[in-house]
Amino acid sequence: MTDTTDEIRAAAARLRALADMASPGTWERGNYGDYGWTVSLGDTDTIETADSETGKANASWIAIMQPGLGIALAAWLEFEVDLVARVPGSEMQGRSRHALAVARAINQQQ
Repeated sequence: MTDTTDEIRAAAARLRALADMASPGTWERGNYGDYGWTVSLGDTDTIETADSETGKANASWIAIMQPGLGIALAAWLEFEVDLVARVPGSEMQGRSRHALAVARAINQQQ
């Protein structure tokens, strides 16, 4: 990637692609099942997580990071990068630092 805007655009595209491939939801943290805490991904899919308080926390985290949030994050990243691209200057580049941090975290998970 050549610059900040490329990184942010790549992250937004990755979020959208992952959200589009995921079960649509509603995602919910379930109860303790045979293999640990569960996350229900709509009507049919279930993820089992570890048998511990960490597993319960992971199930809650997975549930909150559902595709709707991914789409909202992608839209925010796209908004930020378009704004920075339209309004040049150091003040606008400083504005993008949070979007860039999010983008880099997403882009590292490939």
